[in-house]
Amino acid sequence: MIVDGMPVYDSLVGRWFSALEQRFDPVVDAAVRANFRALPQGYARTMESVLREHYYRPQDGFLDSVNGRQDLAEHVDGRLRESRELIMPWLTSFTALSGRRVIEIGSGSGSSTAALAEQGALITGIDLSEGASRCARTRLDLLGLSAELRLANAATDLAALAAAPADLIIFYASLEHMTHAERLGGLSSAWQALAAGGWLVVVEAPNRLWHTDLHSSHLPFFDWLPHELALAYASHSPRPEYASALGPDAGERMQTLLRLGRGVSFHEFDLALGAVDVLRSSSLAEHRSQRNALRRMRQRWSRDGRYSRLLQRRCGRPLPSGFFAPYLNLALQKP
Repeated sequence: MIVDGMPVYDSLVGRWFSALEQRFDPVVDAAVRANFRALPQGYARTMESVLREHYYRPQDGFLDSVNGRQDLAEHVDGRLRESRELIMPWLTSFTALSGRRVIEIGSGSGSSTAALAEQGALITGIDLSEGASRCARTRLDLLGLSAELRLANAATDLAALAAAPADLIIFYASLEHMTHAERLGGLSSAWQALAAGGWLVVVEAPNRLWHTDLHSSHLPFFDWLPHELALAYASHSPRPEYASALGPDAGERMQTLLRLGRGVSFHEFDLALGAVDVLRSSSLAEHRSQRNALRRMRQRWSRDGRYSRLLQRRCGRPLPSGFFAPYLNLALQKP
């Protein structure tokens, strides 16, 4: 389980402290909560049905596993709740959403798309999966929300889709699933498509500098490995569904490894945008710690908090602190 990109402690004391920390999280701003749509009767049943039909591959047996059932529950309503209660308050802390032109790269099954549309964003959701887009359309219709959904590749199609400069472009749990060339192309195209003063936002991208791959393999130092070595070592993953997803076909295994998710770091941003240390920035971790003294204490004294500061010191540049969290939940403003 990940809370704000930080692993929940495994010890009894750690679990107690984490629960106490979450108890003292401030409530969602009234202005943001006022826009939440009530889930209609039958919402969960309808979303589960459409997700099973269009989003998952029933032949791989994933939904029969504990992780599979948990993932399904997250896509039914868990991710919508997280987007509403964590991501929207953060975004609205540094920019307005109502009436703003937003491009979401990786709209997936529509949880974050719906959360953005609730706040009045004029949103275009981009995804490569037709099945996921069908789920997103169903979710939006159930909630009475509107958004344009497009089947496209951010690395190659974004310039054509951005007919007018965007106020926000959000890579939502998507950058980690792109190849190296796609990441650089997508980030560069997004930066060009932003209006002056607009924000480039990355949400839930696992940090390749972190000591453990919390996203895919759950192996220590896995994202540090070159792709070839990572592929050879993937069978050591404690997640049986991860190793089995790579499949036996030698020609497809490398592509599958990349699509399942590999870490992202500041290096891609430096290459695609130029030096990022001069840009105004915001991070989800900073936003939440500013509002919760216990969270600030944990980030200062916990093992992971110390590790994050070590990374920042060793970098030798005043980069935004969001680049040194377990997950990149980071926003950069275009001058």
